[in-house]
Amino acid sequence: HLAVLSEQDPPVPPRYLDALVRHLGELAPLFPENVGNLCRDQTIKFQKQLSSVFSGKTRDKAIPMASQIVHMRLFASLFSATDRFHSVITPMVMVASQYLSQQTVATRRDAAAGIIICGVLHEVHRLSRRFVPEAINYLQSLVCAIGAGAWKDCSEWPGYFPLPGPQKRAFGSFALDPMDNLIKTEHSDAGPIRWRWLVSDDEGDDGLNTSTKLILLRAATKQLRKWSDCYSSAPAYIEIFAPVEKALSAIAATYAGTLPTAVLDQLVTVHRQVEKHLSDARRKRHPLKLQHHKPIALASVAPKFEENYSLDAHYDPDRNRSEIQKLRRLHKKEQRAAIRELRRDAQFVSFVQLQKQREKDAAYERKMRSAWGTLEQDQGELKKLEKLKKLEKKGKL
Repeated sequence: HLAVLSEQDPPVPPRYLDALVRHLGELAPLFPENVGNLCRDQTIKFQKQLSSVFSGKTRDKAIPMASQIVHMRLFASLFSATDRFHSVITPMVMVASQYLSQQTVATRRDAAAGIIICGVLHEVHRLSRRFVPEAINYLQSLVCAIGAGAWKDCSEWPGYFPLPGPQKRAFGSFALDPMDNLIKTEHSDAGPIRWRWLVSDDEGDDGLNTSTKLILLRAATKQLRKWSDCYSSAPAYIEIFAPVEKALSAIAATYAGTLPTAVLDQLVTVHRQVEKHLSDARRKRHPLKLQHHKPIALASVAPKFEENYSLDAHYDPDRNRSEIQKLRRLHKKEQRAAIRELRRDAQFVSFVQLQKQREKDAAYERKMRSAWGTLEQDQGELKKLEKLKKLEKKGKL
């Protein structure tokens, strides 16, 4: 139902789409596996359509459809975009990057769809800050195409990615004339991208007119500003945005008296921001240096002889290391001496304790012997007395 509503012409008010998305956001956590499989299937279907169009098997196919862009934005809001590998987000990012890198931008619909997809990718990567070169290259190429009057031909555009032949020819219809003084007066209202451009196949004479080019230029520079903020702390910021800064500078200088005030102000603002980030990045970047230590001597193969060599002496050329080894040997020597003294003390203490125990045992033995002697004597006297009593009874006494 969301796909059907997003394809309506004239477009459905955004509040209806937002209401559906809110319900989907509440239902998705209840059935995460089913929702994930469904979204992944939608992404696979979109990729097959892209491959069919790019390979020439399908002709005159308006791709991506507005519903597919809505699905991409929905996936970015339903699932975690910070995971390094995600079963839904990672394939979606790869398909979006494939579109940005392989699509021949020839109409306002192509340009608008690419800018919106760049915005979706920024929403995905704004926290993880992963590098998406396809988005930067797409936005920079589109800005250069609209401001192509700043250069003689597209071979002079700043950047690292060359344009294929069909794209060079298609970008020829995007250029603004820097000598057209009517642009500033007749097209002062460059608003946002219109959703109708994605759902309507008939552009007519109102396709790539001056107003549309200004809208695309403003939207592309706005996206470049977001990506610049996203990568401001990246170590490779200079390599990423130095060509963007050159392009913005050249376009702002060439079209200073041609562009409307709102568009020119935004262009200058984005250029100043990129320039400031480049200045900060250059200030933070330091050249690589060798480690701070003394030069390491080359290994010598010549044998080293010592006169009056002694086994007891140590011939370490490093004085500090020699002193450390000396202290270690002295420490071990003192440790062994201390252990010997402790053992002697322990032996003496145990000997004294043994002597005391022996004396106690001897005194106890003498005491027991005296007690046994007394008992034996008493026992003998008792037996004599009993014997006399027996004799007395018999009358022998």
